[in-house]
Amino acid sequence: MMNRSALFWENPDEMRPERWLEENSDAKDASQPFMLGARGCSGKQLAWVSMRLSVSTLFWGMDWSLTEPDFDWEGECSAYTTWMKPPLMVSVKRRDGVKFR
Repeated sequence: MMNRSALFWENPDEMRPERWLEENSDAKDASQPFMLGARGCSGKQLAWVSMRLSVSTLFWGMDWSLTEPDFDWEGECSAYTTWMKPPLMVSVKRRDGVKFR
């Protein structure tokens, strides 16, 4: 566990709240109490749901088309260590009858 590792903390098993106020050799960046587990950020899942809803609403309510329909986008892609892609140029316009709230 990083929170009790001697690699990051001076006397890691001691309860010393003042360690946060003083200049010392402690690696304060090693403490990330709100990242994972039971004490993780309670709004993280709500944010993910909100983003999924927003993106899916955009895809559902808009017409998407390639600006250059003859461009072989998949043929221009190449994979080395990472996937190298050319820009995918699209135009977007609102579908008839679709209302956004």
